[in-house]
Amino acid sequence: MLGNWSFGDYFKEEAIAFAWELLTVVYGIPADRLYVTYFGGDPSLPDCPSDEEARVMWTKYLPDNHILPFDCSDNFWEMGATGPCGPCTEIHYDRIGGRDAGPLVNLDDPDVLEIWNLVFMQFNRLPNRSLEELPAKSIDTGMGFERVTSILQNKRSNYDTDCFMPLFARIQELTNAPHAYTGLIGNDDVGYVDTAYRVIADHIRTLCFAITDGAVPDSMGRGYVLRRIVRRAVRFGRQNLSAPPGFFNKMVPDVVALLGDAFPELKTKPDEVQQIIAEEEELFGRTLNKGIRMFERMVDRMQEGSKTIHGADAFKLYDTFGFPADLTLFMAEEKGLTVDQAQYDEAMKAQQEASKGSKGAAGLPAMESKETSYLAEKSVSATDDGAKYSVDVAPKSVVKAIFTADGFLETAPPGDGLVGLVVQASPFYAEQGGQIFDTGLITSDKDGEDMIFDVTNVQKFGAYVVHYGTAKGSAVSVGDEIDMQVDYVRRSFIAPNHTVTHVLNWALRKTLTDQKAIDQKGSANNERKTQFDFTCSRAMTADELSEVERLVTFQIEEKYGVYCQDSPLAEAKKISSLRAVFGETYPDPVRVVSIGAPVDELLADPENAKWAEFSVEFCGGTHTPSTAEIATFCLTREESVSRGVRRVTALTGKLAEQAIRLGDELKVKAEASAKLSGDELKAGAIALRSEVDAADISASVKLQLRDQLKAMDEVVLKAGKAASAEKGKAGMAAAAAAGLALAESGIKTLVLVVDGVGANGKMAKKAVDALVKAAPGCSVMVFFPEGSKVLCVADSKKGANGIDAASWVKPILAILGGKGGGKGDRAQGQGPAVDKLDEARAAAEAFAAAAGAGAEA
Repeated sequence: MLGNWSFGDYFKEEAIAFAWELLTVVYGIPADRLYVTYFGGDPSLPDCPSDEEARVMWTKYLPDNHILPFDCSDNFWEMGATGPCGPCTEIHYDRIGGRDAGPLVNLDDPDVLEIWNLVFMQFNRLPNRSLEELPAKSIDTGMGFERVTSILQNKRSNYDTDCFMPLFARIQELTNAPHAYTGLIGNDDVGYVDTAYRVIADHIRTLCFAITDGAVPDSMGRGYVLRRIVRRAVRFGRQNLSAPPGFFNKMVPDVVALLGDAFPELKTKPDEVQQIIAEEEELFGRTLNKGIRMFERMVDRMQEGSKTIHGADAFKLYDTFGFPADLTLFMAEEKGLTVDQAQYDEAMKAQQEASKGSKGAAGLPAMESKETSYLAEKSVSATDDGAKYSVDVAPKSVVKAIFTADGFLETAPPGDGLVGLVVQASPFYAEQGGQIFDTGLITSDKDGEDMIFDVTNVQKFGAYVVHYGTAKGSAVSVGDEIDMQVDYVRRSFIAPNHTVTHVLNWALRKTLTDQKAIDQKGSANNERKTQFDFTCSRAMTADELSEVERLVTFQIEEKYGVYCQDSPLAEAKKISSLRAVFGETYPDPVRVVSIGAPVDELLADPENAKWAEFSVEFCGGTHTPSTAEIATFCLTREESVSRGVRRVTALTGKLAEQAIRLGDELKVKAEASAKLSGDELKAGAIALRSEVDAADISASVKLQLRDQLKAMDEVVLKAGKAASAEKGKAGMAAAAAAGLALAESGIKTLVLVVDGVGANGKMAKKAVDALVKAAPGCSVMVFFPEGSKVLCVADSKKGANGIDAASWVKPILAILGGKGGGKGDRAQGQGPAVDKLDEARAAAEAFAAAAGAGAEA
């Protein structure tokens, strides 16, 4: 937006004169193309009469039929219910000219557009809605920069100007777009290709400015708006242009190059802006394809004739894949469908209600304060869970309460659904601190009848541990004496994964020395793997991942003891190498877990620098007695979670051994593939890439293998380019020869099939250019077959020979089963029906002959 302001220095007459001079003298816009509007009065604003001042001033420059009155909806500006406000005058431009366009003003006609709004700030709106004159009157104007640019560059659309065309060229370069930007809209935009161009260009510009100004994509507020903008652009690129993952953030340098001189702030931190967008793109990219497939399946399951997607189905896209509602709506609109918004809102509300107090245990009844207060009032003492750190114990206990979603029971019949048992003492570990819950059995022998309670989840609410499951055999009742049997085999896989998380935290800090701080942001440990989230401003390199693996493996091989001890909080905090989760509240005394040095030694000499070589943390989880029991370690993933937060995933024990062995096997395959050449190398690289992408192997090895695959791709690409260049030369020579023959023959139209060039848009363009250069004034259609597709290009400068290129291409592409677009002088597209090439060629010749006969007539 462009504009000028005055705070009491000048008013209407000067503002109108300045605007007229700039548009007609400086910019040279023809006066007869301009129309202006003014406030002509409104019954809803009795205090503000028609702005006759502005109307009379405009008569100095324009005839009466170019000066039009409108009411407050178009020509009165106010910033809110109260405060400064006033009438305004708008300047409109008629792109067509030579007509009376007055009746089209303010009707959203694309050829009659508003370009400048001059606001006359002369009133103050009072709380009672009345107006009073301002003592100092002001001017505030706003001109549409891109609209004026389109006028000065004689373009019908803002998107056809040099504000956007360089970005469109870059989009085509970064994606697999079927054709260059052609400016089509609505139903003419087959496959929404041009829509995707516009969305991506608009959105990358918005993000560059917003993030430079300090906003960042997030899950709330303005950050959520930016996150939706990223996801909408990525989705259009991936689905409509077949763009590769990671294409969107690469456009940041192009925006800076295009707009950086006019907006220097864009040059202050382009790398940071690109990194933030890249992280969001990666985060969304992981689930985008799955979400689109889910949407397609959802549509396929709809009853025949139905045009409305059930809101609950649409909500799954948001709940499972993070699709914003407007993205789902747009995808539905593309297929001529709607989404039942009321059902969507109902599903959203139900999910929000279900999640309240769930403690992360999906589907389980959760205790709120009223339930824990009830237990306290019934003198149910806190659960003694001190035995949760023991191994291979099966203590006896007593059922103190039975909890369900509907309240408390005295007895739960067998097989009567999920219930929660609160017991006197428990060896079960309740889910907390990132460690998953224990499972196992609770049994009793009551009156000679066995009760078996299968514990499938354990959660802690306040002082009470709740064991969830279903009774089998006989009923379970309050007061029953029970045996507690933890699945210690499962626990034996969980404990190494929790212990290695501590070592991993330490190794990351030792390795990522360029980061200001490596703070823990979360963790998740179960029987299969461990995940650790931490602050980091960038992705880790292959060397860094390898170094982390080396450091962790070193501590495993050293067979460090794992020491756990309750200690006074104030004393424990003095330990120099202690790591605690920022913002976490810890009990006093607190449990200290030290790997490699006894806690007593740490407390006795807390400032000793040697403690930096050991992991020391506050933790309430279960651990192995020694790092030796971790056995083997493999870091399998490193990825972005959100801006500035990364996640690593790792395996231990047998699973880690399998991952390492598989990585070694893939390295051998990569070495063998690299020795191949030609089509064998290409096939080998494709097969290997598929294996590498799917393999659960060391992340550092995976990065190394991808580098090797990239090198193979470059060899294949180089060879392919060389072969393609040779074919292309032959094809272009054939096209040029055909053009010369055409020129000599005097025939004005030609339909030609050119082999060798292939369906390569750039090479096909060169071939057609060579042909029409040799035969100026002729109209040509050239088919470029390649494998399972045919590219078709038509050229007819200025409708030569009565032929419009876009009209020529359209029926031909229908025969080929393809799509495309373009304008009257050049149009193109491609289709898969190679077997119908002869039919398409005959139809193209018939079209040209008919058009030529019509032109002669």
